[in-house]
Amino acid sequence: MRIALILYRSPSYSETFFDALIKAWNTLGHQVVISTGWEGKMPHSGSYLPALPLSFTQFAAWRYLAFSIRKGWWLRPILRTYYRAERRSGTKRWRSIKRVYFNAHLLVSSVDWIHFGYLAAGLQREQVGHALQVPSTASIRGADISLLPLQHSYPFRPLWAQLAKVHVLSQDLHRLAIQQEIPSVLPVRQILPVFAHQLPKPRRPRNMLLDTLQLIWIGRFTWKKNPILAIQVLNDLLQSGFDVQLTMVGVGEELAELEEQVRLQGLTHAVSFVGKLEHTEVIESLHLYDILLHTAWQEGFGNVLLEAQAAGVWVVSTPGEGVFENLSDGITGTVVREWSSIALVQAVLNYRSQSEDSQKAHAQLSRNKISSKFSWEEHLNNWSDFFAL
Repeated sequence: MRIALILYRSPSYSETFFDALIKAWNTLGHQVVISTGWEGKMPHSGSYLPALPLSFTQFAAWRYLAFSIRKGWWLRPILRTYYRAERRSGTKRWRSIKRVYFNAHLLVSSVDWIHFGYLAAGLQREQVGHALQVPSTASIRGADISLLPLQHSYPFRPLWAQLAKVHVLSQDLHRLAIQQEIPSVLPVRQILPVFAHQLPKPRRPRNMLLDTLQLIWIGRFTWKKNPILAIQVLNDLLQSGFDVQLTMVGVGEELAELEEQVRLQGLTHAVSFVGKLEHTEVIESLHLYDILLHTAWQEGFGNVLLEAQAAGVWVVSTPGEGVFENLSDGITGTVVREWSSIALVQAVLNYRSQSEDSQKAHAQLSRNKISSKFSWEEHLNNWSDFFAL
């Protein structure tokens, strides 16, 4: 089966969810074509299918339009079929024409299934699956089900009616979808993320009262991941006289600003920004740290939490969506009940005082949980069932 995975852009190195998704689908024998927004390149015969550019004022847009005319796209009956479907759904004439252009790369492709990697990726594409006469499904992600409704009232109503099935990472995301009036008759399947690696080297228990406490933070430097809160936790610990080091892994638009704040606060001796690391390199180095500090405002599930647990590293996390289903609170980590430095500091100090035997027991429980609950075989079985309509 040829599946079109619709995304805003090509997956970045930190988007491990899509890496695992594509690997699972390929393992099941499906061919995955990633359809993205315009990224400054012409379409090629590989696994990417970029959309036409949206600006007609750019040379690239005219070049791409000429390319599509040479390919004969605009003579295809499917474009007229899609236009009529948009008009029947109540879309105005000029907007329907714009949507034909917006979705032309999908309409002329040969696919058996459409999957929207985000709900928002399905907006203005609601009728594509209907025109192609193929099923449309979607993954509900925290980034859009939590944030888009803050800007628009019930933005997913037109999409729900066109979906054959929906995938969620956590029950928290399903509850948010219910608030957005997802129809009760629409099948919703929870498929947990997978830890698609061998268990890494485990963290060795040690007396953290006698040595520097090693914290690690991993993520994109964006407001949603709330990295400034990790800096506040570090500063509070240092101000209280504790010997602490914080390593921050990742890149993002707020990195430069955060580096400057660290310099202004005089914390450069205690913070290491290591930038972008390969995913396997991050996993293999986790055993060197005592605690993973997770500070996100919102989190659909959080694969990095799985990776820390696989290495037997204790997690201290804020209460984003899905986190409670990811961590076993008090067993594989601590989920505080508020986004505050005070709560996180207390959770860090509670774990710091644990005996080596207790640390070893918790680490083993974490690793056992990852092996049993987030196995590759279970993941494949779940996706195989998902595609069986």
